[in-house]
Amino acid sequence: MKYLLLVNVLVSPLAFCLTLCAEPQVRPNFPPVTTASADKLLTPSQLYSKASPAVVQLVIKNSRDRRIGGGTGFVISVDASPKKLTDTEYFECQIVTCFHVIRAAAGIDVVFSDGTIGHASTVLAESPESDLALLMVSTAVPRKTVLSVSISRDCQVGDKVFVIGNPQGLSNSLSEGLISGLREFWKRRLWYQISAPISPGSSGGPVFSDKGDVVGVVTSYLNSGQSLNFAIASGQLNSLLIAKPKKERFVYEGRSNKGFDDA
Repeated sequence: MKYLLLVNVLVSPLAFCLTLCAEPQVRPNFPPVTTASADKLLTPSQLYSKASPAVVQLVIKNSRDRRIGGGTGFVISVDASPKKLTDTEYFECQIVTCFHVIRAAAGIDVVFSDGTIGHASTVLAESPESDLALLMVSTAVPRKTVLSVSISRDCQVGDKVFVIGNPQGLSNSLSEGLISGLREFWKRRLWYQISAPISPGSSGGPVFSDKGDVVGVVTSYLNSGQSLNFAIASGQLNSLLIAKPKKERFVYEGRSNKGFDDA
């Protein structure tokens, strides 16, 4: 009886956020995710120096331009050629975050590690079941750092992992831990249970292996225990990157209508 109760406590908070969504349709022309090829182990300081410029803080706003939340995201591709709007040049990049972070947004400010502020214009793809979203972001400064995402690496219990995020708004914080368990929820999707500390604001942050490649995305934690934190495995991210929903939506349109009873 105690075991069954533990399972229900574990699953219920996650099920609230990650149910009732169809898989996106195939989008053949979308740039595929990069497979990491690094073999050298990185020290925590080396990993942070290499990866932190690609991690961003998201400021979520409502239709009145008031802040209603925040989270983390990370850059996975950039457009090397600038665009022009009237006399102003800007650059576009694609950023991964969590669906629950941006679900109710009518505006999203994107704060880069150098202090530059960009704006997310479009939600390119979103999956409530995997709690993932892909944003198109425009910025006046070209981005040079793009994170490499591993789609083939099989992490094991005991593997060391690192998380960079914005817990409680503390920008680009680094934490370290282990993969504590491999969990399957909702149509056998793989989630990593991790011991690396996270807090509100960490959602959407990259989970790194000790080789510096992204192996997961921080999604949630259980506040009824200690170090019971979860990240969706990066293989689910790949399926999002090569997919497209029936209709891409503009951020200013407001709340997503995908995947929930109250949508």
